[in-house]
Amino acid sequence: MPAGSTTAGGEFEAARERAEEALRSGDLDGALKLFRALLFQFEAWVSGAARADVYARMAGIKAQQRDGKQARNLYEKALAIDAAHRRSLEGLVEVFAAEGDHLHLVESRRRLAELLWGEERIRVLLEAGETCAAKLGDVPQAILFYQEALTLDQGHKLAQLKLFQACRDAEMWPEAIAACEGILASEPEAAKRATWHFFLATTWCEHGGDDEKALVEFEKVLDEDPTDAESISAIARLRTAAEDWAGLDESWRRQLERLAGRAGTEGARESLLHELGENARLRLADLERAAEYHARALELNPEHRARRELLAGLYAQLPGRWADAVREHQRLLRGDPKRIDSYHGMRGILRDAGRADETWCVCAALATLGRADPTEVQFYEQYRPKGALGALGGVSAESWESELVHPNQDRDVSRVLAAAAGAIAKGWAQSAKGFGLRKQDLQDVKTSGLALAKALRQASGVLDVPVPELYVVPHQAGGLIFALTEPTASVAGQDFLAGLAPAELRFVAGHHMAAYRREHAGAFLLAVAAGKLRQPLPEVLLDYVQAAVGVGAGEGGMEVTEARREAMKVLRAGLTPLDLELLGPAAEAMAARPPPDMSAWLRRADLTCDRAGLLLCGDLPVATQMLGRVPVLSPGLAPNRRADELLLFSVSDEFFRLRRALGVALAS
Repeated sequence: MPAGSTTAGGEFEAARERAEEALRSGDLDGALKLFRALLFQFEAWVSGAARADVYARMAGIKAQQRDGKQARNLYEKALAIDAAHRRSLEGLVEVFAAEGDHLHLVESRRRLAELLWGEERIRVLLEAGETCAAKLGDVPQAILFYQEALTLDQGHKLAQLKLFQACRDAEMWPEAIAACEGILASEPEAAKRATWHFFLATTWCEHGGDDEKALVEFEKVLDEDPTDAESISAIARLRTAAEDWAGLDESWRRQLERLAGRAGTEGARESLLHELGENARLRLADLERAAEYHARALELNPEHRARRELLAGLYAQLPGRWADAVREHQRLLRGDPKRIDSYHGMRGILRDAGRADETWCVCAALATLGRADPTEVQFYEQYRPKGALGALGGVSAESWESELVHPNQDRDVSRVLAAAAGAIAKGWAQSAKGFGLRKQDLQDVKTSGLALAKALRQASGVLDVPVPELYVVPHQAGGLIFALTEPTASVAGQDFLAGLAPAELRFVAGHHMAAYRREHAGAFLLAVAAGKLRQPLPEVLLDYVQAAVGVGAGEGGMEVTEARREAMKVLRAGLTPLDLELLGPAAEAMAARPPPDMSAWLRRADLTCDRAGLLLCGDLPVATQMLGRVPVLSPGLAPNRRADELLLFSVSDEFFRLRRALGVALAS
């Protein structure tokens, strides 16, 4: 160091501080003069870096004074002294940006970037690339800047995005695809991944000319976002254009798997299953698969009648699926018991399957409706039961519960009433004399040759119900009624003593003996009691059901009225230990649920008795004609509703099985 440099250095710093103070106070001209004097006076005594700093300070002042030319010159002088002088390069960037000199701005940023590291360098490179792309229209150069930034950090989100946007805007599709794939490699969010896959799919489709790759990407969109309707439509469009029906089946099945278990997607899944079914039916000619898809769609929307009709037709065309075809027609009939097409369809299916008895039952239904064709009429008439039937099999307890009882009859109520029936009878029964019955009118029903007695004996054996005492009063109008007596008895008036065909008597007997089942007997006995109490039967019946629940499961939570207290007295006095054992579980089940609708139960009980009458009668037209001649518990149960219910039962699998159990079915 030359002699006196230490002293000069101190003076330099002091002079520099005076210049800096002037600059801080806003005296730009004064500060500029001081910095110039500083250079003139001390140029030979200070380092190059210090002189470069002074030039940069002067350049900054000229930039503030909007003298861009002088500012650039001064920055360049600083850089001539120190090519790596950061403040000067940053100053040039600001000057060129202010002047809109984008070409030199890019060059300055390039030089600045070479001095930086890490995130700072990436930022400057991205800014240079942005200027190239947006201001100079030099997308290839911009891409080079973005790529250089990515060499520093391959997962840099902004650099990846800038590179992608530049390639896309320049319609450089291969490069845009590569950039997008780079973004996807480090993108954790499913929604964003779906967006990028969608771009790839549409790019391959519209610009890459590769529909197979587009399909792969659309599938990936749906993997990330199964609800994306545009991708679903695009897949369908591409597969259809290529007539790739197997591929369409595969894509839609994959989409179903994605939607499985997702709340709110029932409609979408139903639509997909329908399309799958139609694709399999019309294009793949795979009826088995088509039936499977349409059946699954029906599980999601059981009320879709047109689809059920279609499914019935599909099953009818498949070997060995005749029972499924019949079942679909049975379900269609539940919505419209007079749907003639279903009866004719069932008849053809069952005939072709060699099911003679089921075919005959369907022909009987068509005959009842007056819509049987001559062949169906002939078949029905040929095999309809004529005269008395021989020995019949019986209805087991299991079959009674699962096949003969109306499916909507409340089983909990029935079990409670079955347990309480004996006590109800004891509580309300009168002597035969007290009820107005005479000994001379009593028939020995076990040996009587009366046609009605024979029919009752046969119904008793089939339904496993003891035959009540039978009083026959030929001079009394009416049919067959209950007597509120102990032992239980029935009273036959003149209506059923003569003039009825055997099938008609069997209907009457079957209907009547079904009413003697324990769960029904209590209701029929209380119907007589309700008349004496002058109360509606549903109210009286509900009081007894609730009273039975109170006795069997305790009164907690039950509304106890005076009528129910009286009913509990009757029940407690008459229930046997076995009755109590049966009542306990039934009462607990009833106690855990809201009070039942007894009017509904009564309607279903009447319909169950109608079903028993048809089973014994074996002839639907006859049974339908006899509906108005037997008593019911529900006065509001319309005759046409009863007839419709018998129609449905007469072509049901339950009826077919019961006929086989009785031994009256035609051999197949």
